[in-house]
Amino acid sequence: MHNKTFNVDRKVVITGGRNIADEYFDYDHEYNFRDRDVLLIGKEVSSVTNSFEDFWESPISVPVENLVSKDQLINYSKDTFNKLHEYCCDPANFWPQIREQIKQLPLLFDEIKNSGALVWVDHVRFISDMPGKNQTTKGLGGGGVSTSALIELVKKSKHSIAIQTPYLITTPLSESLFSAAVKRGVEIKILTNSLASTDNLEAFSSYQKNRNKLLETGVQIFEFKPDACRSKKTNDRRIT
Repeated sequence: MHNKTFNVDRKVVITGGRNIADEYFDYDHEYNFRDRDVLLIGKEVSSVTNSFEDFWESPISVPVENLVSKDQLINYSKDTFNKLHEYCCDPANFWPQIREQIKQLPLLFDEIKNSGALVWVDHVRFISDMPGKNQTTKGLGGGGVSTSALIELVKKSKHSIAIQTPYLITTPLSESLFSAAVKRGVEIKILTNSLASTDNLEAFSSYQKNRNKLLETGVQIFEFKPDACRSKKTNDRRIT
């Protein structure tokens, strides 16, 4: 974006891989996850909105009432709301400082702008698959717009590629693409979960099986420590 004027009235979207649960917002009493969010401002916001509406309006998106029986639906009574409100008012579950920060959110945008921490770029492209891309007789066929775009990005990369993913599952195709990129001088760094920092053992087992093959291509892999949330040192560990 060449125009760096900032106006909170402009279209803004926050997107990323964050799930909606206590453990994604530092409110779980036992274990919390780290996720990456992106604050996007500008004309590409409309592309994100259009993609959301495509999925929301798609015939394959149905109300939850169509998927479960009535006796499985939670009855959100007034008592349920009162209990949730009581839980959130407990400082042990929802810090008063956070409430104050939420109140100050309109002022926060100006603070971010003036801090110099906001990263402005000349071009952003939002890429999304279409609903129903895997509706084939053979089940989940994969592929799609996102796959093609990622392949093209790797093929055209000239200097570096940085990837952050909780589940690093590769195929012979991706390993071949990474190997070719490294050979032409592209530095590739990938940050992913360690066995101790993930709760998805199935995904990790697949990654662990192919990890050495990936390292042989020249890719640099970093894994999160199990105590990354509390560590004051670097949050990753190089695999050698």
